[in-house]
Amino acid sequence: MIKTMRLTTLFLIAFSFAPLVVKADVRTGQNLIIDADETVDDDLYIFAETVTVDGTIKGDLIAFGRQVVVNGTLEGDLIASGQSVILNGKVLDDVRIAGQTLTLQSRADVGDDLIAAGFSLDCASESHVVGDVKFAGYQAIFAGNVDRDVDSATANCELKGQFGGNVNLAVNGNDTPPPTWLFQSPITIVPRGLTVDSTARIEGDLNYEAVREASISPGASIVGDVNFNQIDPATGSVDEPPTIANRIISTVKQFAALLVVGLIVVFAFPKWTRNVTENVQQRPLACIGWGLLSIVGVFVGVILLLVGTIAIAILLGLVSLESLLPAWLAVGVFATSGLIVGFAVFATWVAKVLVGVSAGNLMISGKEWTPNKKLWSLVIGLLVFVALCAIPMAGGIISLVVTLCGIGAAAICLLTKSKTEHSKPKTIPIQQVV
Repeated sequence: MIKTMRLTTLFLIAFSFAPLVVKADVRTGQNLIIDADETVDDDLYIFAETVTVDGTIKGDLIAFGRQVVVNGTLEGDLIASGQSVILNGKVLDDVRIAGQTLTLQSRADVGDDLIAAGFSLDCASESHVVGDVKFAGYQAIFAGNVDRDVDSATANCELKGQFGGNVNLAVNGNDTPPPTWLFQSPITIVPRGLTVDSTARIEGDLNYEAVREASISPGASIVGDVNFNQIDPATGSVDEPPTIANRIISTVKQFAALLVVGLIVVFAFPKWTRNVTENVQQRPLACIGWGLLSIVGVFVGVILLLVGTIAIAILLGLVSLESLLPAWLAVGVFATSGLIVGFAVFATWVAKVLVGVSAGNLMISGKEWTPNKKLWSLVIGLLVFVALCAIPMAGGIISLVVTLCGIGAAAICLLTKSKTEHSKPKTIPIQQVV
């Protein structure tokens, strides 16, 4: 799970820093085709239902559509997103793609790194990636050639190709295949877990985290070591010996990190903290409900931001304001990434701090929100929280409930603008009628 988050975050960062140029060729339409005899001298931005590139592009290609197909030659980067993204041509630099089904066909040749995120990645046997491959998604088939390392986090994965470096995988082994009718074109469902075919050749190490050991063919060639760490199906993390020392160290680290975040929150935003903690104390069940709604709201917000970014980009192209496209795309991508990262940070740290302060506040007498009370409410509340989270089995549930409660309390505070102090009554002048 952690590896999946790291790879997904890496993709978002890489996608966010798309090349932003003032001079670019922007094209929009229903079914847009770059013919084989056409050469584009600038960077090319395309927004269409279907995109097919058979010609040559001297710069970068940034394409958004339901289906994006690249058969020609790109001398720069390929940045593409769609329900289906197919590469069967040559890209001299990096490839950064996202979509439901991602395919590198037999003539695909990537001159540098491949960074991808989606449901499925299928690299055909003759495909070639000169640099590293990083992928996060449901399933992957690596049947082509990768000159350097592979880092992937999936449910199921199959290795059939040749790899010049290390292969680092996280595979949680989903047992239930997805319904094939969900996809635009037929896809190959990868066998459960990790499968290493007899055609696989790995020059470095094979390092993998999985629910169960991989099915490695005796004919497979692995020059380096094979390192297997078993994932606990219940927690989705590598199962380590539950020693008392490890638990104590983990608990101390968690307390220290939360304390640092808490000191910043409590003393930098005292009024807001007081308002949110009062919501937790007075309406805990409502806070949990609003926490669930907030998560759904953030998910919907991310989708709307992406759809809105693409829709307005298409509109700018239709009204001949192509010069604004690079800046608008930067705003849209950074806004989406900022929402995801900001909410993740809040849910991971700040929400727990707020509930901890609420618990500590209930344990300390006195109504005045003094600096001493802020500090001791924070310390005592966090000590109770980390102690409860250290309880086997129940700790994870407690952490989840606390996180939802903290998120919901902040949401209620944002919506209702709760006040902790009695406002002074307003004096309304009354004119005496003579």
